[in-house]
Amino acid sequence: MASVRPEIPEKATDKANEKLLADFSALEKSYESQFSAYRLWLDEDARAGSILAASMEDQFAAEIVDFDRSHQMWSFLRDRYEPTGQSAYFAAIRRGAVVMSW
Repeated sequence: MASVRPEIPEKATDKANEKLLADFSALEKSYESQFSAYRLWLDEDARAGSILAASMEDQFAAEIVDFDRSHQMWSFLRDRYEPTGQSAYFAAIRRGAVVMSW
């Protein structure tokens, strides 16, 4: 996105002109910094999604590769595969039985 310098009125004083340009410069630097941080976040998010997909079996990875963000991938996997209700209860009992058998 190209920056658009502010329009300076013809009758603007030098002081007003300098202030407009200084304000514009500060806003432009802030935008560039925030945009740079956003691009870095996008790169890191893509890397996290790649690692997540690469670390699982193909059948599971195929379910998440169409998501745009790693958070969407995690949420889908959690909602789909998180134990709930009786399955969570039985899993806890099995863990307890395993611990108690040692």
